[in-house]
Parts: sequence; structure tokens; C-alpha cells
Amino acid sequence: MITDALRVQYVCDRIEGREAPEPLRQADRLKILVREREAPMPARFLHLVRTIGAADGLLAADPGPSSR
Repeated sequence: MITDALRVQYVCDRIEGREAPEPLRQADRLKILVREREAPMPARFLHLVRTIGAADGLLAADPGPSSR
């Protein structure tokens, strides 16, 4: 999941106009970055992100995979 989190951080930074690839490079140097990654992101990761976002009041509560 660290790979997914770092990639989301990178995408968010780019959307906000910041070019910040260093965390991805550092993870690659440490051999903790999974270079070949399935797309789209795993459902469990997206559910976790939505849950955290809802807890912080940033997103509406995630209904979960069973109601989709």
C-alpha cells in the first residue's frame, strides 16, 4: 500500500502545480516501490482513502463495495 499512497501523493502534488517526484525516487532506491502496479488501484486501498477522507470531513462516507 505504500506504493499506492506515494503515487496518490505524487498525482495530488502535480494537480496542485508541484513537481515532487523525490518520495517515489527514494522509495525506489530503498526497494520498497512496486514498479509494476495493477491499474486501477486495489479496491481495499481506495476504500481506506475514502474512509480516512470521510473521517476528516473531506469526503462523504463511502457506502462500501456491497452497495455499488
